[in-house]
Amino acid sequence: MLRNMSKGINISETYLVVPPNLNMKKMLKGEGKLQRDTIFTVLFGWLLSAMVYLVGGMDHLFIAVTIFVGLDYITGVLSAWYKKELSSRIGWWGLARKSLTFVFVIIAHQLDIIAGNSNDFMRDAMLMFIIGTEGISILENMGKLGLPVPKFITSALFKLRGEEDNQAESKEKI
Repeated sequence: MLRNMSKGINISETYLVVPPNLNMKKMLKGEGKLQRDTIFTVLFGWLLSAMVYLVGGMDHLFIAVTIFVGLDYITGVLSAWYKKELSSRIGWWGLARKSLTFVFVIIAHQLDIIAGNSNDFMRDAMLMFIIGTEGISILENMGKLGLPVPKFITSALFKLRGEEDNQAESKEKI
């Protein structure tokens, strides 16, 4: 590639920019696999970064919420299967509701931005509320499966949800 270092780089002999076996005309027309893969990667990266921005970033609290939402869905499907009440229509509505849960996080984060809260108070409060709600739902699903539910976990989740007074009524439902 380089003949003489004192004379500089001979551009016509370098293949660093485009490999010699790459047909750029086909790629620009969309006939190459690299083009579709690149477009998919760019779109996926853009959507993911937009979601991370909208929810206020990926911290431990947000990761915990996504874990709780996933566990609630899984335990819900398992309890429906155990009770022989499994329905794809109900399952899809459950997924839609779980997805729309994150709209509340987006709203809370945007309210933090508007109010000038640099410590994400409303977002974190919404995430804690969702953890409490999803956790109670997980415990209900575990109860439907016939598993014992520890009282200290139930009381902690009711505190997160903000329902310390209604704790006795809801324990009867579980």
